[in-house]
Amino acid sequence: MPSEPVPSHRVAATLSVARVIGEELGRGSLCMNDIAWRMAVIDPDTEGRSFAQRAFEDRGWVVQSFDGGAEAVAACRQKPFDVVLLDLGITDVDGLDVLRDLREACVDTEVIVVTSHVSLDSAIRALELDAYAYIAKPVEISDLVRSVENAQDKIALQRLNSELIEHLCRNQAELERAIEEATRELARANARLQEMAVRDGLTNLYNRRYFDERLGDEVSRSKRYGSRLTLVLLDIDHFKAHNDAYGHLRGDDALITLAQVLQDNVRRNDVVARFGGEEFAILLIEATEDHVATVCERIRSAVEATAFMGHTPSHSVSLTVSLGYASCPTDTSDMAGLIESADEALYAAKASGRNCIRSYAGGRLIDPLVGTDAAG
Repeated sequence: MPSEPVPSHRVAATLSVARVIGEELGRGSLCMNDIAWRMAVIDPDTEGRSFAQRAFEDRGWVVQSFDGGAEAVAACRQKPFDVVLLDLGITDVDGLDVLRDLREACVDTEVIVVTSHVSLDSAIRALELDAYAYIAKPVEISDLVRSVENAQDKIALQRLNSELIEHLCRNQAELERAIEEATRELARANARLQEMAVRDGLTNLYNRRYFDERLGDEVSRSKRYGSRLTLVLLDIDHFKAHNDAYGHLRGDDALITLAQVLQDNVRRNDVVARFGGEEFAILLIEATEDHVATVCERIRSAVEATAFMGHTPSHSVSLTVSLGYASCPTDTSDMAGLIESADEALYAAKASGRNCIRSYAGGRLIDPLVGTDAAG
C-alpha cells in the first residue's frame, strides 16, 4: 500500500491559521510542520502488532509496539505517544484498565480501541473512558488509517490552539492588530474540531460515539414524557460480495451514496448514523407507527432504485437493504433493550429473504406493511 504524507492534507489545511498569524507577526508559521508523530501499538498478537507497525511506519509515523499494557503505560508516562492502538485482549492487565491509565497519565494521547473482544458493554465502557474510537477486528486498513488521521487532525488542532493562546499571552501588545482575525480563525477551527468529533470520516453521518450518547438522551426523554422513539437498524444486503466483486473503494462509494439516500428520506430532526461497517442506524423521534413504516419503505425502495457505481462510473449496479425497527416505550423501556429488539427485527428481515422490513411489535416480529407475523 503506498505511503501517505504526514501530516495529512486535512492537518495541513489547519496550518493556514498559523501561517496567517505568523506572517502577520513576521515570524513565519508555527512549528506544526515539524511534528514527529509517535504511535504505540498494544496487541498480544505478534502478527497484528507487526502489521500495524509496518502500515504506519510506511506513512511516516514513529511506532513502538508492546504485547502488554503495563510496559506501554510506563513508556507513555515517560514520553507520551500521540496515538495508541489498543487491543483489549492483552493478558497482563485488563484492557479497559490500561485505557483508563493511559487517559489519566497522558491526557493529550488519543486511544483507538482495535479489538476482536467486541461487546456492547466494552464499547460503551471504552467510550465512557474517552477512547477516541472503538473498532472491531478484523478491520480494513483504510478504515484504520482514516480513524488515525481523524485523531491526528484533532491533535493538530488542539496543539495549534495551545500555541496560539501561548503566543497571545506572550505578545499581547504586538498581537492587538491580529486579534480580531485570530478570533475568527480559532472559532472556525474549534467548530471544525467539534464537528469532527461526532462525524464518521467516510460518510459524514454521525458516528457511533455520538449516536450512543444521543440514543441514551432520547430514551430518557421518552421515559420522562411518554413520547414515542423508534430505532431503525439497516444493513446492506450481500455487501461483502459487492466488495469482493468491485473492490473496497467502490464499497466506500456505495456507503457514501447510501448515506445520502438516508439523509434525503428522513426529517430534519431525525438522527442518522453509521452504526458500524455496512450497518446504519436512524432515530425517528416522536413518529407514529404509520410514519415509521412509510419512512422505512421509502428508504428501502429508494435504495433499490439507486444506481451504485460498479467497475467504472458508467457501469452501475444495484444494492438492497434490510431494515428492522423497535420503539420505546411500547416495545421496551431501556437503551439496551431497544438496540436488542431492533437488531432482532433486522435479523428477521435478513432471514425473510432480505430487501424487506420487519418490526419488533410487543414481542412479535411482523411485516409492518401488511401487519402479519414475519416468516422465516
